[in-house]
This record gives sequence, C-alpha cells and structure tokens, in this order.
Amino acid sequence: MSKTHIASTPLPYTHSLRVLLSLAQGEVKVLKVTRVAMRALAAPASPPQENSSGLWFEVRSADGKLLYHRPLPHGDIESVEVFDDPKSGTIRRVPVKDAERKVELIVPDITGAAELTVHGPKRAAERMKPSLLLNRFSMDTLRQQALPAAGNDSGKRDSTGGAQ
Repeated sequence: MSKTHIASTPLPYTHSLRVLLSLAQGEVKVLKVTRVAMRALAAPASPPQENSSGLWFEVRSADGKLLYHRPLPHGDIESVEVFDDPKSGTIRRVPVKDAERKVELIVPDITGAAELTVHGPKRAAERMKPSLLLNRFSMDTLRQQALPAAGNDSGKRDSTGGAQ
C-alpha cells in the first residue's frame, strides 16, 4: 500500500498552502502563497510512475520520500475560440503564442515536507512524452512567503515547519 496521503492513511495536519502558479511554455513560477485552515484532497492511490506523461505536483520530505501528489489539468493552451461575427455566431480557433495559464494548488502543510515539485512537458507538442521536472520550490520558502487568509488564524507550526 502507498504511504502517501490517501484517504485510508490520514496525516496529522490542520493547514494547507494555497499556491497560485503561473504556467507558460514549461516555465513554472509562484505568484502568491496563502496559508489556509483546511486539508487538501486525498492523493490518488497510485503516484505517477517513472516515464509518466501529464502534469502533476509532488510534496517530498528532505530525504526524498513522497508525502503527497496530485494531478493537474494540462498547462498549455494552444488555441482559443474567437467570435468572428456576433450576429451570425461564427467561431474560429486562433493559435496562441506565449499563453500563460494560472493554476491554484492546495498543498498540505505536512510536518517534514521539504520540497514542492511540479512535473510536466516543456511544450504542448511533448504532451505524450515522459514529463520532466519543471521546477522545485522549498516548502520553508513557501511557508515564509505565505500570507494568512482573511479572517484565518495562521496557526502555529511545529519545529519541522508543519502545522500543529
């Protein structure tokens, strides 16, 4: 059985980090971090295997142990619908260059979590190829950047940085 955060093996934490990411052509940046009093959805029972394709994020301990993972909707937008004539309702697809997409993650603030990684393709044309590590972020840095949610007690953290 997987030792990641699934419904049958709950981990003791009370807060999560709401992380707003910018995804553009395989580049991932953190735009905003908010600490919220909530638990993240349980991870799927099976983590991504080596050479998997798709887009997902992982939370790992300092020794590299997978603590949590979650799939994400694909990050690249190749085209958008444009209405040529509002009266007739004709629509066409137009290619988009340098499209940026924003994705919000709910990352559990698990005791011992050291790193958040985002995996996916560098370009939309590589969607079916094995995903690459797009970026990694220190959980300590994310915790330091985190703003408390409005009306939310930011809660206390234990000595390893996780929520109590």
